[in-house]
Amino acid sequence: MLRLFPCFLVFFLIMSCSEFNFKKTDQRQLLESEKMAIDWNSLDQWPTFESCDTDENPQSRLECLTATIQLHCEEGFKYYDSHLTDTLWVKLNVSNTGAIAMTFVQEVDSSLVAVLEDCSASLPEIMPALKRGQPVNCELKLPLLFRTPDFQ
Repeated sequence: MLRLFPCFLVFFLIMSCSEFNFKKTDQRQLLESEKMAIDWNSLDQWPTFESCDTDENPQSRLECLTATIQLHCEEGFKYYDSHLTDTLWVKLNVSNTGAIAMTFVQEVDSSLVAVLEDCSASLPEIMPALKRGQPVNCELKLPLLFRTPDFQ
């Protein structure tokens, strides 16, 4: 019986090798499945200014971003020749390199567009949004409270 044990062991090992699946995974297939698993409509981290980077809460970072833009734009709004108060919606495009472009969502006159261009040019350096640790382009729609000096 002991003499048959090594033969039985060798036979068992040879037969069980067919049970192991040594399938080579295709890298393209793996990449495609990873791409499908990623939610491309959400960000891991919002774009942020250096002054807002200390807060860990994503909602607080977004509020700080909006407040910083509002503060920078209020200076230009003070010199705009009109007497009104309104909420103006802007589209903020932040590239993966940190370049900023702002445009109004609604129709406004050209002098107000010039105020917005000055505002976007005076903004501090922004860190781009992150997705899986990589900088990505991002577009945000933000409200700006427009107040001329008579309405403060």
